[in-house]
Amino acid sequence: MNNESAVLDFRNILENQPDVSAAVAALTVLLDFVIKDTSETIQELDSNIKSVVEALNCVDCSVTSVKSACELFMRFITLTSLDHSDFKECKRVLSQRGKLFLERVSGARMKIAKLGHTFIVDGMKVLIHSHSKVIYQTLLEAYSAKKRFHVYVTESAPDFSG
Repeated sequence: MNNESAVLDFRNILENQPDVSAAVAALTVLLDFVIKDTSETIQELDSNIKSVVEALNCVDCSVTSVKSACELFMRFITLTSLDHSDFKECKRVLSQRGKLFLERVSGARMKIAKLGHTFIVDGMKVLIHSHSKVIYQTLLEAYSAKKRFHVYVTESAPDFSG
């Protein structure tokens, strides 16, 4: 897998799975990249992943969440390489940790929404800047709990995602 196919996979996930966040899509692509990568050393793998991360950070989407997800993923590599001297074992552990991390991140939105909606009370006015799937889910949870509230969404430039 090269940078172009990683970016294409990333865009396909975002287009075909609208509930998936940009961060989860980036993690999915990075994990898939690690599994398919043919590097023979941790330094080569690290360099290849950094190249894919740079490509993903250039895609027109939520840059902050993608960058944060990629940075967290890169820390897995650093930690894994310190734990294992054998590269194949290191790569296996990295893939295993990556899958676990992806599972946890994928389920985080609902957990946050279930906890977060308790902060919304009847009659509240909620001000939101831009668009967030986590906030949207939290508002849906509050609505499902029969809470009455008003939401104001500001317009965010330059992408007008509000």
